[in-house]
Amino acid sequence: MDQGRVLWEDYRFDEGIELFRKGVETQMDHKYKRFVRRSMMDQLTELFTLELSLGNFKKAIKITKQIINVYEDNIKYINDFPPDSKPSLAILNIAMETANIDLATLFYQTGKIEKAQELLLQVISNLKKHLHSEYNQGVAHGKLSLIYENLGNYKDAEPHHVNCILYDPHTTIWIHPQFSTILNINQVFISPTMIKPKEELIDKDIDDMIVEDLVFSKMDNMDEEEEMADDVRESLRKEVLYSEKLLFAREKVFDSDKKWILVSEYITIASLYRRLERYDDAINTLEKALDITTKKYGEDHCNVATVLAHIGMVHFSNRKFTRADKAYQKALDIKIKNLGMDHLHVGFLQFDRGYLLWYKWRVPDCRFCFLEAKRIFIKHGVPEDHPFRARVENSLKFLEGAFKKWSETRKEEIEAIQNNSIK
Repeated sequence: MDQGRVLWEDYRFDEGIELFRKGVETQMDHKYKRFVRRSMMDQLTELFTLELSLGNFKKAIKITKQIINVYEDNIKYINDFPPDSKPSLAILNIAMETANIDLATLFYQTGKIEKAQELLLQVISNLKKHLHSEYNQGVAHGKLSLIYENLGNYKDAEPHHVNCILYDPHTTIWIHPQFSTILNINQVFISPTMIKPKEELIDKDIDDMIVEDLVFSKMDNMDEEEEMADDVRESLRKEVLYSEKLLFAREKVFDSDKKWILVSEYITIASLYRRLERYDDAINTLEKALDITTKKYGEDHCNVATVLAHIGMVHFSNRKFTRADKAYQKALDIKIKNLGMDHLHVGFLQFDRGYLLWYKWRVPDCRFCFLEAKRIFIKHGVPEDHPFRARVENSLKFLEGAFKKWSETRKEEIEAIQNNSIK
């Protein structure tokens, strides 16, 4: 297995995985009569990840079932312990249900949609019996909402979206390309930078051109404060190289009608390009994802909106605010058309667009978007101390000062905005 890892890390994926398979299979030849070692489970999980990386879904399903069987065997083994010496089974049960979530995902990717739905519903029911399983419940709800949404069943998807957020706001389900992407609120590929006080913009009565200069000046200062360390940049470069080679290997596996499975890879690598300021590469990669997603689902599908939102984020990072706003607005229009004004996805995009509009010094429009995000979060019962709700509230508190100063100098614009809906 060690030699297999070396070959894999040298981008010799087929040779590496073959050696790793042989190593794992050798250790799995016998039935476990006692509690399985953690290292064995780690090796099975690692092999599962490698198979999944290459798109070998059938092999990944087989390994996942092996993992589940090992957990079941060990739960039965512990159940035979005397009552006074029996350890807690909660951790094992939660781990087993996590493997079932992986299995349901694979069922979906191989076209067994009803089987995936049934398994996820059962997983959610089982996890409710165990304390400290909120994160896992959040992931299961997120996966189930993804399936419903891809089928166009937005009504059944919505409560699972809500539960996903409430159970665990930081679950990695949010980076999935066919799920709502929380961009500036909670994006794993970029440290969220909340609105910072811009005294220069509040304390001076200045025209639009000077405002724009000050915005760029402030953004330059922000960039200096958050300048990426050399070791982090080098680590990202290595991750990009690995992702590029792995993506090339996966592209050879899938026919053109299956390329939609790779959209997550395109979005992930585009996010890495963006962090390295390779904006053209990021946009080109996302345009490919957009083309695949549009052909698969049609122009007005929510999955298309999610890719558009990523495109908006890249343009925003590259300070091309008009292009970013165009992408955000198109994404927002699609989400509202499919989901309505009150859906959580719409709330997230309202916040993202509001954050962008602040940098365009469109203060009333920015405030409107933040207020809409707040209204939607409240409607769905998101508590005040929840990270999403708290960030919206903090942004609005700061924005009130900016809005007051803006309103003093632009009374006519305010009256126009009050009489017309935001575009």
